[in-house]
Formats: sequence, C-alpha cells, structure tokens
Amino acid sequence: VPSRQPAAVPVPAAAGPAPAEPTADQLMELSLQQLRRNSPGTARAGFAEFLRRFPQHPRAADAEFFSGEAWTAEQHSDSAAAAYQRVVRRYASSPRAATALFRLGLRAQQANRKDEARVFFTRLTTAYPASDEAALARERLRALAPPR
Repeated sequence: VPSRQPAAVPVPAAAGPAPAEPTADQLMELSLQQLRRNSPGTARAGFAEFLRRFPQHPRAADAEFFSGEAWTAEQHSDSAAAAYQRVVRRYASSPRAATALFRLGLRAQQANRKDEARVFFTRLTTAYPASDEAALARERLRALAPPR
C-alpha cells in the first residue's frame, strides 16, 4: 500500500524588505502634487505626516502653510486660519509667515471684519516690511482706511 504523504503546502517566497519611508523632500513633493491635483484632503494628510515625522525640518513652515491652503481649497476657513496662525506663531522667521499674515488679513477683509483685517495687514507691514506681501498689505490698508 503506497503511503500517502500530505500535499506540499506552498511556502510564500520570502518577502523583501518593507518599502522605505519617503524622505522629507519626497513627502513634501508628493503632498504638493496632491494639492495641485485638487486632492486637498490627501495633501493635508501628507503635510500632517510631514510635520509628525519631521517637525524640525527647514520645510516644516511650508507643510503648515500648505495645510492651510488645503483647508482653504476645501472651504474650511476656520481650519485654514488656524494653520496660518501656526505658521506665524511657530515659524516667524520663515518667508511663509508674511504670506500667512496676508492670507489672514484677506480672509478677515472678505468677511467684512475690517478692524481685524487692519490688525493683520499692519502686523505684516511692521514685521516683514521688505516682503512682497507687505507692499500688498499697504495697498489694502489704504483701501481699509476709515474715511476722514
């Protein structure tokens, strides 16, 4: 009587090493691509991951700023404003801070909160007087000036 041996169970081929995590620059570029492709939620997730993994990276201000841009694209203006405020608070020496202040001023002006808009634009012209945004803010301040 021939002996019955159990059928051989296929053994999966040894899996290679896990895929490498993206570098900071790769993660930033992938997230920016998602933002440009009109996938703000996916972009925001990428920026959040960037900030979680690389909080001290020189482009952390960019990640926070573009997170605000993604919130704006999704029409979540309060979340966008919070992201812009974090840029100004955490990354005051970054060029993104001037842009974030300008965005905050525009947001306030569009909501007809003129006093708040003046505060942001004035802060911008004082803290970043040589920035391109400061020139734009000065124009906005002239337009917001109370009539005499």
